[in-house]
Parts: sequence; structure tokens; C-alpha cells
Amino acid sequence: MKSLKTSLRTYRNNFLNSYKKPEILVGGDGVSNEIITEIENMGMDPIKSSGENIVSFSINLNPACIILDYKNARDAIVPLVKILRLKPYAKIIVAAQTLSLTDAMEIIDAGAFDCLIKPLDYKELEWMICKGISQNFLSSIEYNPAEQILM
Repeated sequence: MKSLKTSLRTYRNNFLNSYKKPEILVGGDGVSNEIITEIENMGMDPIKSSGENIVSFSINLNPACIILDYKNARDAIVPLVKILRLKPYAKIIVAAQTLSLTDAMEIIDAGAFDCLIKPLDYKELEWMICKGISQNFLSSIEYNPAEQILM
């Protein structure tokens, strides 16, 4: 397991060194400075937004990942759906203080990339952000079978 963590951290560091810092949009009614600091410590560029502005920020900024940070998980469903209508491939992570299993299932069914409960495990958050960024990167590469080398 240690080699997997090492390779993921190496992948992330190589990605960050070869490319601009990914912008992570964080918004909601429960955003703490601790989350912003942790995202900075991950080597990424956090952008803090209020709950009302999160949808317009996500359209104008094109962030690598979006974190909806709410006290109640149900409050995140409306902005989640609005963002996904405008950006269907956005990677959105919902973090909430109160989260039941049915709320988590509704949020995932609505299109969230993942759903986390507070207090956050920042290693898990980092893993989810990196996974979202890598999926965005891989989906942006066009597949052209004519360019494949036949062996």
C-alpha cells in the first residue's frame, strides 16, 4: 500500500510541477479556513466562494474540482444539480456535518463525485481531488484509433 501512496504522490507532484496549480473551488455555508489551508498544503489553488455564488463561480472559473461544503447535506443538492446542468463533467465533492446514508445516496444519485462527512480526513479528500483531476485529464484526451501503434 505504501508504494501506491508513494506513486500517487509522485504522480500528483509531477502533474503539479508540469502544469499550473489546479484551482479547487470551495463553497457552501460551512466553509472553514482549515479546508482552505489544507488544499493549499496539497499544492493546489483554493478559491473560496459563498453558497449563493458557487454556481456562477463554477461557470466562470472552470475549476479542476468543486467542493460543496455544507452543514446539512440536503442543502448541497440544489447547487449540485445546478452546476451539473451547466457542466455535466464537473467533479463535485460534497462535504457535510450531518449526513445520513439516504442523504449520501441522494447526493451520489444527483451526480456528485463523492460525499464526505465532517470532520474530514484530509488524506481522503486529497485522494478524491487527485482522482477527480486525473479523470478530467483522461476524459479530455481524444482517442484516435488511427494513431495507435500496431504491434
